[in-house]
Amino acid sequence: MKKWQLSILALMSAAVMLLAGCGGEEPEPAPEVSVPPVIDVDVSQLLPAEEVASALGVEAVTVQIYEDGLWVHYATEDNLTTADVHIDKCEREYFDMLLTQYTELQEAPNLGEAAQWSPETKELLAYGQAYMVVVVSDIPEASDDTLLVASRQMVALLLENLAD
Repeated sequence: MKKWQLSILALMSAAVMLLAGCGGEEPEPAPEVSVPPVIDVDVSQLLPAEEVASALGVEAVTVQIYEDGLWVHYATEDNLTTADVHIDKCEREYFDMLLTQYTELQEAPNLGEAAQWSPETKELLAYGQAYMVVVVSDIPEASDDTLLVASRQMVALLLENLAD
């Protein structure tokens, strides 16, 4: 055999030995990762722009859809008045665990199975119909009560439309 052929044979042998391993213990399998279920819900269909505009007290809003319709940003033309709405299918335990991440929550009664308002982040978090809904409203110079009322109106409509 020629020298270059022996070199190639030696490299191939080394590669086979590396691929075969050293006969040690097999690595532990990676832990299973739980992926949230893919859902066929489109917030913009369940919560039309006209309803959001009414809740925010404005004439009209534009709609920007993210994450295949699970996250929707509604905004006035000047982008000063907005509502961000997110929906996800989850177990109640996950929703309750998420609430522990907030420092100051106030109960928002008569809204789904459970609902909490965060005055600090201006988020209304609600659970109903096996879905978690999060709404963040922003209206210039509006009080927390006004933001809560607008968010409640949107969440109520979403939960109602999910039930259909």
